[in-house]
Amino acid sequence: MPAVDIVGLGLSPPEPDLSELTLPAGLPGQTQAAFLCRGDIGRTSIPARRIRRLGRLQRMGLAAALAAAEGRSAGASSQAAVCVGTGMGATWEVVEFLENMVQEREKHPRPARFINSVHNSLASQIAIFLGMQGENHTFTHNAQSFELALGHAAYLLAAGRADEVLCCGADALVSYVAAAGQRFGWWRARARPLQPLEEAPGELCLPGEGAAALRLRAPSDAPRRARVELLLEGTLGGRFKDCPAGARQALAGAGVQLGKGDLLLLGASGDAALDERYLRVARELERASEGPLGRAVYKQACGEFCSAASLGLAWAIQAVEAGQPGPELRCLRPVEGRLRRVVLYHLSRTRFVSLMLVQP
Repeated sequence: MPAVDIVGLGLSPPEPDLSELTLPAGLPGQTQAAFLCRGDIGRTSIPARRIRRLGRLQRMGLAAALAAAEGRSAGASSQAAVCVGTGMGATWEVVEFLENMVQEREKHPRPARFINSVHNSLASQIAIFLGMQGENHTFTHNAQSFELALGHAAYLLAAGRADEVLCCGADALVSYVAAAGQRFGWWRARARPLQPLEEAPGELCLPGEGAAALRLRAPSDAPRRARVELLLEGTLGGRFKDCPAGARQALAGAGVQLGKGDLLLLGASGDAALDERYLRVARELERASEGPLGRAVYKQACGEFCSAASLGLAWAIQAVEAGQPGPELRCLRPVEGRLRRVVLYHLSRTRFVSLMLVQP
């Protein structure tokens, strides 16, 4: 992926304390502990006359996008593009529309829910609110959704098809997905805080939701918040032949030598099976590092969801800006001296792998 400069950043993170999500009637289980956003998300930034027609995913994503676009000159731009990554899309809108049709015996349909139910409803609303008339893309590819959106945004800038891109990752936790997670053993039953890479064997993760938006431009000498210098994404057996060696070889192939002042930020979520793989990757990169390499995790602050990497990247950018990890990052091995760069690594149950490098 070509490098991109981050010139704007906005987040809609979940509340730090666990909430109880009510599960649909008639299904096993009654509630699921989860990291959820505030119920009034977006009300301080989206006009009241418009927010009432928006769904939960749109409110989360728009709130983040408006924050990322703060300071942007008003007016439509034919070269400003939008790229959104969302694994679950507007599933909440589909659920609310269909449940209402059944309960009301099709007498009182909810057209706004139907309109919002299309997968690209969030990207469309971002373009409308910000007057971005360039290309508009939505990626709904499970755990790789945000990385694909970010990669495509970088290529639009490199190819001259856009002069700026608003790239957003967003997912809203749907009660039916939470119920399925209980049924198939994805989530833990007890509402205990997550401790990625520190859990006892056999533990599971917790679901979450959230959104983060990045305003991107092609690399230049103009002021920026940070630069994403590298994005490698693929599958085990593809670009990444295996977990530990694949990460090391990917960085070496890009000419990146880790060392003192660098932080390895892992997408580990407390899922014991995946955490073991994350640990192997961390040890491999630490062995190959020329100096002490810091290690941290972030999903104890947001839980697991398809586009969680967008929040991880946003917190990595903030850490690079500040020169030290923020409170959302749990450091398992502190960085020596001022933070220089962050390497963000993700591995999903679906064997998707991504690696990003963030620097000033």
